Amino acid sequence: MTSKSLPTIKTFLKQTATYNKQRKTAITKLTSVTKLMKEWTKTEKDVEIIQKTIDALIEAQTTTSTSGIELTGQYDEFIKTMGGIIVKHKDLVNARSLQAKKTKEVKNATNQLNKAKANYEKQSKKPNFQTQREALEKTLKTKKTILQTKKKELKESNKALKQTTQDFINYKLQTLKRAYTKLTEDLLKFWNEEVETNQGLLEKLNDLPEVVELPEEEEEESEEEKESEEESEKEEKSEKEEKSEKEEKKEKSEKEESEEKSEKEEKSEKEEKEENEENEESEKTESTSSEED
Repeated sequence: MTSKSLPTIKTFLKQTATYNKQRKTAITKLTSVTKLMKEWTKTEKDVEIIQKTIDALIEAQTTTSTSGIELTGQYDEFIKTMGGIIVKHKDLVNARSLQAKKTKEVKNATNQLNKAKANYEKQSKKPNFQTQREALEKTLKTKKTILQTKKKELKESNKALKQTTQDFINYKLQTLKRAYTKLTEDLLKFWNEEVETNQGLLEKLNDLPEVVELPEEEEEESEEEKESEEESEKEEKSEKEEKSEKEEKKEKSEKEESEEKSEKEEKSEKEEKEENEENEESEKTESTSSEED
């Protein structure tokens, strides 16, 4: 080895040390991406972790480009695809917000109907009730219609939320599987100690179902809806009883009138008969008196 070649070897060793350091940094950053991906779950809580993974991957891309590690060039597409999960999650948040809003509206409409019923009951005991009755009944009918409309809107928002949730889960599972497969193909080239762990995770992801069917949930009525329905049933029952009572009173009144009329006719007939008898007697007496004369 000549003295002239020593600086070349020294430079080469220095360059190699720098390259190895850069390579080690790049692999560390890529490993951090993988570790973040291992934290992904089937729930929506991992949306934040997915965002961190995207950020870490962008940083890793910059580092690997200066360290001699050649990537497949699919990472931009991966980042774009993963960003889709964030968008889907926003759709889910919006659907939840709408459902919460509709639930609140049903509660308010139920309260308004109950207030209208209470006011109707209160006014019905006042002497001037008949003058207000039509307006009060109209208010009740309006409040009932509003509640029915709000319940229908809530039902539709529940259905939309269920569909959005299923879309989110399915999209995320399929995206995770596709994205992790692409990443693993590149990352496994660079550190043997991680091969077994990553391969195991990849196999686990391959076992994920392509589509997740959410179980059918029975729509539970809220306490407010139950109370409202109970109130409606009570009101309906009360109306039937009131109607039955009115009919009974009417029937009784008609019967009494009929009996009274019958008594009057009987009395009138009797009086007429007595009067006729008296007239006959009087005529008879007059006739006898005339004969004696």
